[in-house]
Amino acid sequence: MADFISAGHFGAHIRRMREIYQERRDALCAAVEQYAAERITLGPSDAGMHAVGWLPPRTDVSTLRRHAAADSVHLRDLRPYYHGRPPGPGVVLNFASSPPPDIRRGVRAIARWI
Repeated sequence: MADFISAGHFGAHIRRMREIYQERRDALCAAVEQYAAERITLGPSDAGMHAVGWLPPRTDVSTLRRHAAADSVHLRDLRPYYHGRPPGPGVVLNFASSPPPDIRRGVRAIARWI
């Protein structure tokens, strides 16, 4: 591992992964804007591999998750990540593990059920 790092391979890997995650984050932002702009509001996601998708008030996240899962889109409810009550319904959107076409398909599927 030390040789891998000292040879510069780790730095190259990090740069490559940042580019990939940026492309996928951009795909998520564009898909939300195109298919669900009035139903999903993305929280800040300048770094990392996930974004928060805030949903309209009174959205039943459990039902949304079931419908999305039937379309092979797996969402995580935001509630377990809060100490106390979150400010509104939301889901955690993982964009790092999916290529842009899958991200677009997933956002279209989610938008159908909100």
